[in-house]
Amino acid sequence: MSAASGAGPDGLAEVEGKRLEGEQWREEFRWKKEAADLKGHERDIENRGKYTSRLYWLMVGWMGAVYAVIVLSGLTAWGFKLSDAVLIALITGTTANVIGLFVIVARYLFAKK
Repeated sequence: MSAASGAGPDGLAEVEGKRLEGEQWREEFRWKKEAADLKGHERDIENRGKYTSRLYWLMVGWMGAVYAVIVLSGLTAWGFKLSDAVLIALITGTTANVIGLFVIVARYLFAKK
């Protein structure tokens, strides 16, 4: 048999060299994949902090605005008066929107992987 068929000593060395190259390639690929996964996790952690803070302040502002409307309506300041039906719709709609927004963002940011 010839060395080209892989049966001779040179052929075995060549096959062994290719096998080692393949293993090195797989190992390098695995390390690169793990490094990319780690960077992804780091970005997720950064985004969680950033967007959690933004969501919190959005909710605080939103609820503060609703509170101000309710107080103004209750005091009838500057002739500002809303009917009971409008206040109920405002409170219900705002509560549903705030809870829904919070759930959507929380599920995205803290998804189980």
